[in-house]
This record gives sequence, structure tokens and C-alpha cells, in this order.
Amino acid sequence: MSAYFIPIQTAFIAFILLGFVLVIPWLIYSYRKYGFLSLWASIVAYSFMYYMLSALFLVLLPLPESRNTCAYQSADTVYYSLIPFSFVTDTLKDGAIVLSNPATYMQIFKQSAFWQAAFNFLLLLPFGVYLRYFWQDKRYWKKAFGFGFALSLFYEVTQVTGIYGIYNCPYRIFDETI
Repeated sequence: MSAYFIPIQTAFIAFILLGFVLVIPWLIYSYRKYGFLSLWASIVAYSFMYYMLSALFLVLLPLPESRNTCAYQSADTVYYSLIPFSFVTDTLKDGAIVLSNPATYMQIFKQSAFWQAAFNFLLLLPFGVYLRYFWQDKRYWKKAFGFGFALSLFYEVTQVTGIYGIYNCPYRIFDETI
């Protein structure tokens, strides 16, 4: 779990710095839009900024120590998985879970494939909640779906390209989980 605390701490530091830089532009925007400083709108906007920074840093950090990430991996390493819902077969693969025996269902929480899918889902869930808040009219669901897909694709392409060529090989796997 400590691997998750470093990106969140880094996001908090970046959030504080970015928050100070953006406070004056936000005050001007908020006053022109509402005619007064809306505390609720400020809380939502700044929490969205913190969420986006945290999500980005959870996807990217910790960074490898060397740019030559190919040296840490075997030659036959596969950097992507394009089979949707492959986490289900990965979870059931070791045989500890028997579908006909409900007593074995608790074993699912010991599977890393399950937790990876759960955390990927939780990573993007707040984005949908924020979009629903920003676009309160239900007719924007296609736009929200497109933005959610684009954000997910951005994260996955960033991983599979080794942060757009900064690293020689990907150090995270492009995974079409859902």
C-alpha cells in the first residue's frame, strides 16, 4: 500500500503549488460567472484538480530509476493486453475459486488481478461523478462517455509508450481491463 502513498503525497504537493498559482484566475472566473465568490464551486473545482493530479500520479509514479527499462524485463515481455474482461479469467486461473462452491468466493479478494481491476474502476469513478456535476443535463451523457474513454485511453497510451518515449520500454502494462 505504500506504493500508493507516494503518488498521492506528490499530487498533494503539486496541488498546493498549482492551487496558489491558479487562485487569482479562479477568483476572476468565479466572480464573472456567478457575480460573487461561490465557496461550493471553489471546493468542487479544487477537489477536481486534486483528483486529476492524484489519478495522473497514481498512473505514472513511481518512476523507474533508469531510462533503459528494457534491461529490467525479459525479451518476450508483452506490454499490452487487448482482451476485455481478461481480469476475470486471470482471477479464476489459479483454481482457488470454484464457481460451484460459494465458500471459495472470499478467495477472490486475495487475487491481484481482482484488485487491479477494482482499483482501475475506482480510479475513473470520480471522473464520472465530476462530469455529472459539471454537466447536470442528462443529454450530455455521450460527451461524458467520450471524455471518460479519452481519459482512460490517455492513461493507457501514456503507459504503453513509456511516457511518450521518455523510457525505452513501457514500465507499466497497457491493459484493456473493462
